[in-house]
Amino acid sequence: MIPYHKKIMVASIQTKASRLCRIEILAPEMMIQIFVLTVPHNIDSSRRDRSSRVKSPLVLTEVCRRWRELAHATPELWQILQIEMASTAAACPSRFAGMGIGAQQWFSRAGGRRDLSLLATFSGGGFSASHLDLHVPWSQVTHLNLEDDHIPLQIILEIFGQSPLLVTCKVTGVTYEPLEGTVACINTFFLLPNLLCLILHSPDTVCEGVELSRSPTALSSLMRRLVMPALETLEIFGAESGSAEYELIRILYTHQLQVNPPLTRLVVVRIIFLTHHLLVLFPHLPLLKHLHLVGAERYCHLFADVARHLAYEASAELNGLPGLEVLIIEDSATFVPHAVDAWDNAILEVASSRRWNAVNYPHVQRGLSQLKELSVRWDVRPLQPPNSVAVEKLKRLEIGGLKVMYPTLQGSSQESTRHWDLARM
Repeated sequence: MIPYHKKIMVASIQTKASRLCRIEILAPEMMIQIFVLTVPHNIDSSRRDRSSRVKSPLVLTEVCRRWRELAHATPELWQILQIEMASTAAACPSRFAGMGIGAQQWFSRAGGRRDLSLLATFSGGGFSASHLDLHVPWSQVTHLNLEDDHIPLQIILEIFGQSPLLVTCKVTGVTYEPLEGTVACINTFFLLPNLLCLILHSPDTVCEGVELSRSPTALSSLMRRLVMPALETLEIFGAESGSAEYELIRILYTHQLQVNPPLTRLVVVRIIFLTHHLLVLFPHLPLLKHLHLVGAERYCHLFADVARHLAYEASAELNGLPGLEVLIIEDSATFVPHAVDAWDNAILEVASSRRWNAVNYPHVQRGLSQLKELSVRWDVRPLQPPNSVAVEKLKRLEIGGLKVMYPTLQGSSQESTRHWDLARM
């Protein structure tokens, strides 16, 4: 019986093997399609994993000569470049010496494509040491993500001046660090006609020779020189302890007046600025749907009072953000814990304005009629329980269909914390 089963198994294997097509005899067109499917198609830095290394087209070039020739002749494989360097430039200078030339050779195989993507993650000044800014064909780059502890403002401006096709851009570690020979770009405006999304992060540490009080001004200096008529998303993040950018909101206001971009999402996190500047800016953001404000450590912005003006201005012309759908506020109440109840009432009154109409509120105020989601957290843990009146208002808003995440009124349960973390993503 056993020999018979062996005979049947061998015959079955031979039959299946005869139906398989060995990969080395596949047509070049089919091989190219297989190669293209093996590499990443975006540079989403939030989803990077270790498996991205084995998906590199360089792996294909190491298999055999035929694969290497096919890979080098496939421009789609070389339009995305991801670089991750954990070591600092001072510790391993030799590792950065040929990186710029390597990037130039990589993109040269893309065949002149005008949709290149670059994601480069460094630490300890590795970006400047790599000289990528001198070798990457910036005129062909549409998606850019640069991360380092410190990236000099002047280098960023020079890159923007050569990148008219940019669509999305994220820069982490923007630092004001004067460099010789780059003074001319400081007084120049840079047009980015296709830019839809801009995300800027201040460094959390201070590089050698740069004072903390002066370094954070880099974000304002950068924003002042950019012209972005198509901008839809703007996210600005200060250092962990806060970044003093007192003119940032005023610069954004001037930008809105001159260019009037269709801004729909605004995120301002840990930036120290004059809060009343927001009241001047809001009427010029008629298309804004998502507003996320996070106060800086040891600084109280009184965002609750700012939010109140969204519904209770003297005239309809001054009511800002008529299309706002998502409002997220996190502020510090460390120095004024007694004001938390008043802040809660102010925020909830603003949220209630979504139900205003000519019948139940016959005034010129329009309110936030499009509001769908509200997330609020104060950086304080009051000893007394939450105000019962505010809790009842919150329940009525939830019954009315408003999606609310309000840990100080809903309790400090694990579920509330989880919802808040999801809201900040």
